[in-house]
Order: sequence, then structure tokens, then C-alpha cells
Amino acid sequence: MKDLLKNLGLLVDHQMQLPVDKTRFVGILRENVDDGGSLFDVFSSSKNVFKGYVDLGGFELKKRRKLFGRRHNLTKATGTFSQFGDTLQVDTEINGFHWSMAVFYVFVFLFYAVFLGAFFFTDSFDNSDTPPFLPIFFLLHAAIMIAIPYFLMKSGVKQMKHDLEREFFYLLQQDGTTV
Repeated sequence: MKDLLKNLGLLVDHQMQLPVDKTRFVGILRENVDDGGSLFDVFSSSKNVFKGYVDLGGFELKKRRKLFGRRHNLTKATGTFSQFGDTLQVDTEINGFHWSMAVFYVFVFLFYAVFLGAFFFTDSFDNSDTPPFLPIFFLLHAAIMIAIPYFLMKSGVKQMKHDLEREFFYLLQQDGTTV
């Protein structure tokens, strides 16, 4: 499954090198990440960009939901910290695929399979009143219904990668560490 997600661009491994001590960075990051998340986190007044957990072993982050946000923010970043001298290496796995999308795709495939199967194996296909472009329209509609969520998930991965880099470097600058 991971290989398929990597080939589709929905699972990305990313590395960052930061000139800071591990315990110092974990403390800074922990202060700027809201713990966990709940159904009502859209109503919270926190300025933090991410929610999740952070400890010395690693982190698991999602972007905080906003009340009128455009995206559902299903992309999750999981990472570990490794200290090499004065440099902290952050290994991150960014996953844009959520189980709810698997359920969505199963229902979409079942719906179109049943609909097109019923269309081709009933008398309406042989009926001259049926427009000839109707099956083509439904196939095009199915392709759009499958492609739009895929491209939204893929752009969510790209945006999460950008947001993580930006936030980590911003936190270091706020702390006074030269990057």
C-alpha cells in the first residue's frame, strides 16, 4: 500500500537539516503545537498552525482546522529527530491519504459500475431514444469524480511539506537561532 501511495505522490519522505540542539528544538516545537485535537478545535482561538503531539522520539502533526477553511486538512506528517553533532536531522513522512477517502472511492466505483452496468444491460441501451453520448458523459463524470479528490490530496501533501519547512525555520528564527 505504501508503495502505491508513493507512486501516486500521496506519501512523501522528506529530510531537513536544522542547526539546533534536539532538546531545544523539541521544546520550541512543543510550545507551538496544540495537543491532540477534537471535533470542536475549529472554535479554538489558538494561533498555532499545527495540532498533534511532539516528544523527544518524534512527532505527529496535522494542520489545525479553521472555521471557514477551504480544505479538510487530512494530510498528516509523522517524523523523527536525529542529532548529528550540532545539526538536527528531521526525517518526515507526509501522508495525504486518509481512510475516509478509501470509503469514498469504493462508493464511487460501485455507483458507476452499477449505473453503467444497468445502462448497458437493459433495454434503454438498445432504445433509439437514448442519446449516444450518454455513456461517454458518465465515463467523463466518473473520471472527474475520481481525479478531483486525488489532486486535492496531492496538493495537500505539497502544501504540508512547504508549511513544515516554513514553520520549522520560522520557529528557529523566533528563538534567535541563525539558519
